[in-house]
Amino acid sequence: MSDPTLQQPEPARAVPRARKTFGIVWLVPLIALALALWVGWTSWSARGPVITVTFQTASGIEAGKTRLRYRDIDVGQVNSVTIAQDLRSVDVTIQVQAEAERLISETSRFWVVRPRFGGGQISGLETLVSGAYIELDPGAGGAAETTFSGLETPPRVRSDMPGRPFVLRAASLGGVSVGSPVLFRGITVGEITDVEPPTDREDLAIHLFIRQPFAELVRTTSRFWRERGIDFSVSAEGVRFSIGNLETLWRGGVVFDAPPGGEIAPEGLAFALFDGPDNLDQGAITERIPLVSYFQGSVRGLVVGAPVEVRGIRIGTVREVRLDYDVATHRLRIPVIYEIEPQRVRLIHADELTRSGEAGQSHAQLAALVQRGLRAQLATGNLITGQMVVSLDLVPDAPPAELGQEGELAVMPTIPSSLDTLERSLTGIMEKVADLPIADLTEQLRATAASIAAIAGSGELQSSLTNLNQVLVRLSDLTGNLDRSATPLLAELERTVGALGDAARSADSLMGPRSTTQRDLNRLMSELTQTARSVRDLADYLERHPEALLRGKPGGRY
Repeated sequence: MSDPTLQQPEPARAVPRARKTFGIVWLVPLIALALALWVGWTSWSARGPVITVTFQTASGIEAGKTRLRYRDIDVGQVNSVTIAQDLRSVDVTIQVQAEAERLISETSRFWVVRPRFGGGQISGLETLVSGAYIELDPGAGGAAETTFSGLETPPRVRSDMPGRPFVLRAASLGGVSVGSPVLFRGITVGEITDVEPPTDREDLAIHLFIRQPFAELVRTTSRFWRERGIDFSVSAEGVRFSIGNLETLWRGGVVFDAPPGGEIAPEGLAFALFDGPDNLDQGAITERIPLVSYFQGSVRGLVVGAPVEVRGIRIGTVREVRLDYDVATHRLRIPVIYEIEPQRVRLIHADELTRSGEAGQSHAQLAALVQRGLRAQLATGNLITGQMVVSLDLVPDAPPAELGQEGELAVMPTIPSSLDTLERSLTGIMEKVADLPIADLTEQLRATAASIAAIAGSGELQSSLTNLNQVLVRLSDLTGNLDRSATPLLAELERTVGALGDAARSADSLMGPRSTTQRDLNRLMSELTQTARSVRDLADYLERHPEALLRGKPGGRY
């Protein structure tokens, strides 16, 4: 019989529990994922457009470090720097922030700000510490664009600077350059921003920018001229030397004026650029007559730019001095090409110059003046520098001539200069001297000198000199005797003069106006006058009554 206490226990049964669907441990990755999505979305929504700017070099530009800035605020970052397809430049890809998207347009400009030295300016020194960065100029707006050509140098004028640009026309820069200041009454009001190279034979186009409010001072009648730091010139007028301020001394400059009248100049208006204030009247000259004159003598001292004058007044400028050789005649000639400006001459009774009815035409008037003796002549403009000028004047006794024509140039007849005339006179004198019988004259002078030497060595000359010496001794003795004899004579003469003085004083006391003798003489003269008057009355009476000599005066007593 079995023991009940030894019975096997029943096997345990697993009791299933309710399974949880989400554990708390999963919250951590979910939160991390949410944060990542939120950061990604925030970053994606903050991104602006991606643009590409092409530069010549990538100096100072690093991917992931170089910033895009506008007014010293970061508005983007360089993502990558790659070589362009032309293998001559680099493409810089820039990620622009969303808030700066409105700054990007087709007129935007980009340049690298780095330390720069040159052109009279120093800029970008702050990048020595912070590193180079790309600067953005938004421009004037326009359509959206993502590809740009970067500037190699910073622009002189930003798009947000108030002012107006203008253009100057000149044959050459002549001392001004990009960055040169624009001055008004000594105040810097702008600068030269760019120089456009000429095409064909056109003048240079010099772009400048004038800030407000000075841009309102530019009128349609304004004139621009160069302001050099050091102005040194030697011309027929003499030597001129002047020094400007420090800024123009370093980079030159342009000056303009604001004459009364005229309207405010619109943006982009072109003006002529003159060499200096002395050349401003060139702007009023619209007519120039090209002439050529052939001079026979030397033209030393005549240079291009020399003045053409009429009695000291400038009316033109020498443009070219050449040397021609005529193979047919084997002769040298010197053509001097110059221009005259007839508007500088005020004509009175101009109709009398042209009898053919062409009054008012400068060429016809010039031809009429040539017939009346107008000639060209070289003259000395400055005795110190030796520079020459072309002088035009009416010569009364000039040989007949007419105004010729060679292509577009009128041929002005010439007369020899005063130096040529003097040289010819001296040459003639020297030729006459050369024709003299110098050898015969020298032989005669030698014979005359020998004769004089023979006379000087003869005994007769020695005897004559001895006799002359004796005569001079006797004359000396005679002079001494006369001197001794004249002493008592002079004393006697002095006493005689004293006596004559006493006599004169006595006569003055006797005949003076207050002397008794003078009063008696006056009384005597008065009585004689009365007696003469009585005799004259008696004579008149007897002339009327001659019978009174026999009968006596009626009623009178005998």
